[in-house]
Amino acid sequence: MEKIFFNIYLKKGADGFIIAECLEIPGCMSQGRTVEEAKENIKDAIRECLSVILEDHLVEERRKRRFPKEVIEKGRFEISSFEVAAV
Repeated sequence: MEKIFFNIYLKKGADGFIIAECLEIPGCMSQGRTVEEAKENIKDAIRECLSVILEDHLVEERRKRRFPKEVIEKGRFEISSFEVAAV
């Protein structure tokens, strides 16, 4: 299985929650009370965003280049780990 890496950005929100954002997928954001919770929640958000792209057949040419069809077909992607970069 080919691996795709996502950059995850974390920042502290005004309400004290940790905001997690995946810039490679527009609008893909989540949050958590702790860094660990935010990391787990963004994994779920990435899965859901990719599922919506597939289910709605909204894979545009730009996304096809970034997410090859054979990689993002249902059941062909798995998020096992990721690194967090400070911004």
